[in-house]
Amino acid sequence: MNKIASQIVLLDGGMGQELLRRSGNEPTALWSAQVMMDEPEIVRDLHADYIRSGSKVITLNAYSATPERLQRHGAADQFEALQGGERMNKIASQIVLLDGGMGQELLRRSGNEPTALWSAQVMMDEPEIVRDLHADYIRSGSKVITLNAYSATPERLQRHGAADQFEALQATAIKVARDARDGCSIDGVKIAGCLPPLVASYRPDVAPDFETSVNTYRRIVAEQEDHVDLVLCETMASVAQALAAALAAKESGQPVWVGLTVSDDGSGELRSGEPLSDALAALDEIGVDAKLLNCSKPEAISAAWGEFSLNPGPLGAYANGFTSIESLKPGGTVKSLEARQDLGPDEYAEFALAWVTDGASIIGGCCEVGPEHIARLAERLREQGYEITGELNRTVGHPQIVEKSVDNGYTA
Repeated sequence: MNKIASQIVLLDGGMGQELLRRSGNEPTALWSAQVMMDEPEIVRDLHADYIRSGSKVITLNAYSATPERLQRHGAADQFEALQGGERMNKIASQIVLLDGGMGQELLRRSGNEPTALWSAQVMMDEPEIVRDLHADYIRSGSKVITLNAYSATPERLQRHGAADQFEALQATAIKVARDARDGCSIDGVKIAGCLPPLVASYRPDVAPDFETSVNTYRRIVAEQEDHVDLVLCETMASVAQALAAALAAKESGQPVWVGLTVSDDGSGELRSGEPLSDALAALDEIGVDAKLLNCSKPEAISAAWGEFSLNPGPLGAYANGFTSIESLKPGGTVKSLEARQDLGPDEYAEFALAWVTDGASIIGGCCEVGPEHIARLAERLREQGYEITGELNRTVGHPQIVEKSVDNGYTA
């Protein structure tokens, strides 16, 4: 009897008043149903917060969505939609499609031997190749293209005797992206700024100290902020790295998306060895507009997705196609890196669509994921009824269901 008595079912808390607080809009007679009509993502996020707080049973937000209440306030035709989640499904069916990798594809198109400056070298010598690759991604279906500024940081340029090229390279990255967008004449394409690791990918141990990193990221933001629609901090391998980039990015006033890279061993940890949850909590505390997993093997992203998907707000992913990154050293070239032969457009699309099914609302590709992959992914998304968009506001993931929370490691 004592064992049975010690088992407690923990419900969630109230919905209506908390939803009104989070909405900030004036309450109407339809109460929580009005929030669900106008801002269903807030309802989803409150459910998720209760789950993370320990609730094992969450209740549908249908208290004020009865036929009688809706009839009384002229909204009787909304009954089925509110009960069935049609409004949430409409938002969930909108997917932001990013571009794919730039550096490796640029090297293939250039034909020149890679240097330690990687994609920045191509931009110095053959900027038209960068422009044309942006355009190919747009024509493939990408609605957000990212500036080719990944290897154009002050630290990387200084290391290779090109520090005086910083402003010129940032300006060129902006120009070729805008030229590609304008030349394609396809509506709705956004340009993302790029805040990458300052010294080397996957190696937060060689990054500058926190204060220096923030100040350097501010320099990059100052060059990009007036010319982009959002700022993407990508391949962040530690909590400190992600925070430094995100804090500087937030000063731009633009939407801030942060991509975290996890270990390829399937542990779900950042490449620094820190728990993914620590990075997510830190980003939630300062308030970013979207969180993503990027530049890890797709299998590693899938392994981390269970924990990642419980985080509130828009989520996304874009994986790389390397066999391994172990041979890449700070200051070295990418010549030793190899592309997988088992990750063609169809195979990559299967991974990405699984992330969408599990709540991703932003997807794309990273290194060794090219225009053909993005074109196939766009095709598959449309076949399944998704609307591809570049809109940055109100982009949310799929609502989580109770069953997914049961094995989240929490105990009541």
